[in-house]
Amino acid sequence: MADSLKAALSDLTDILMRERKALESMDVKRVEELSQSKLRCLSALETATLEEKKQIDKRDVHEVLTLARDNQRLLVHARACIRGALAALAGTASGDNRTPAPVRINVRG
Repeated sequence: MADSLKAALSDLTDILMRERKALESMDVKRVEELSQSKLRCLSALETATLEEKKQIDKRDVHEVLTLARDNQRLLVHARACIRGALAALAGTASGDNRTPAPVRINVRG
C-alpha cells in the first residue's frame, strides 16, 4: 500500500501543477475536471494507515502543500477581482462598501 500511497501523492502533485496552468489560463472547465481528480487522489490518501503515512517522504508532502496553497492564492485573487468588477458595475464600489483592491500576484514563479 505504501507504493500506491506514494503514487497517489505523485499524482496529486501532477494534478496541482496542471490545475495551476488551468487557473492561469482561466480554463474553468479544466479546473473543475481536475478538482474531481484531486478528490480521487485524496480518497486514496485518506484510506492509508498511520504506518503507511509515516513512510511517505515529508518533502513530497511539503511540495503538495505548497502547490495547493499557491493555487488557493490564485483562486482568492480571482474571486477578489471578480467581486471588485461586479461592485464597480453595480455602482457599489465606493466608500465603506468597496471591495478591497486585488493584490497583484506573480504567477510566473
